[in-house]
Amino acid sequence: MKSIAKKLEELDFSDKEARVYLALLTLGSASPSEVAQKSCIKRTTVYNLLPDLLQKGYITKNIVKGKTVFFVEDVRNLENAIEQKRIKFESLLPELQAMHTVFSNKPSVKYYEGEGGMREFYLNLLDKTKPGDQMYEFFGTIEFEHIFPQEFAEHYPKERARRKVSMKLIGPDVPYLRKWREKDKESLREMKLVPVENLAFSGNMQIYKNYVSFISYKENFMGVMINSKEMYQMHKSVFELLWKSLPESYGEYC
Repeated sequence: MKSIAKKLEELDFSDKEARVYLALLTLGSASPSEVAQKSCIKRTTVYNLLPDLLQKGYITKNIVKGKTVFFVEDVRNLENAIEQKRIKFESLLPELQAMHTVFSNKPSVKYYEGEGGMREFYLNLLDKTKPGDQMYEFFGTIEFEHIFPQEFAEHYPKERARRKVSMKLIGPDVPYLRKWREKDKESLREMKLVPVENLAFSGNMQIYKNYVSFISYKENFMGVMINSKEMYQMHKSVFELLWKSLPESYGEYC
């Protein structure tokens, strides 16, 4: 009985609510005094708990020979009550998220590591966007094709395009990025390549919707995601200034 009561507590019952509910299951139907005796809870406390359980839809009451009795009509009512809570929460969630966006100004930092962390990192980028959003990326000189899992490298730009999130990328003029550029249109991507010697880093930077992320592919994978409107605006301004100053193709440097 104690183990069942503990499990009910995990379903948002208090300790005493769980004991009253289980007492009614055992008794079938009972008066408050009978419930108090069975659950070993003071009768005055039981009188206070029964209306709450009624309101939540967990129990039912009836009048039998002028006496009020309480009972569990159907255990499945517990499932229905929990489902109603879930529905109410889902309807409230957008408002809570909107409030969090408006009032949460404190920057946050999240760290990712390893191949699993890498997949979670890139998918989390997309989960923070909506159709029509623009992402920006600085791509370093790392031998990306030998590090990034091929199937995920193909999946990610397709998924981003499916979600109608476009990308501007500045990277080194290397064979694999030239190959990527052939699929820029279907990937909703624009790319500008610069001479390799002009890039002094081997990592990656993503700039998108109040987030700035830094990625290192050396020694497995490490990603740091920073949620800061100020940092986003600063890095986005630098990216756009550089983008405007770059020619459309490498050949224009000659």
